[in-house]
Amino acid sequence: MIINKPDCLDETNTEYQKLIDSKPLSVLRKEGYIRLNPKIARKEFEEIKSYILITFDNFSANRVDPKYRDCTVNFDIICYDDEWDLDGFKERPLVIAGYIDGILNSISNKNRK
Repeated sequence: MIINKPDCLDETNTEYQKLIDSKPLSVLRKEGYIRLNPKIARKEFEEIKSYILITFDNFSANRVDPKYRDCTVNFDIICYDDEWDLDGFKERPLVIAGYIDGILNSISNKNRK
């Protein structure tokens, strides 16, 4: 989400990697890459072109452990139209969704062990 270029997935680009490594979570929040409010203000010259909105819904009692609640987690991926195309016929929102899916699967597999 930090690099808005068609070749943003190029893992050999050291310039991109330096930029990613220089953005810890606190900086991502400060610079507006991560926002905890649903309002997306369009600022002049804004570099952020992709957003992930995370919502929680359908809370219900957990049948196994009553101190926890089950819920549905939704991920809405919003990208400007002119930023969709990536190299290799990939589309930015689908690639972002794939990364989220990979992270959640990784967490789920670790919890099963």
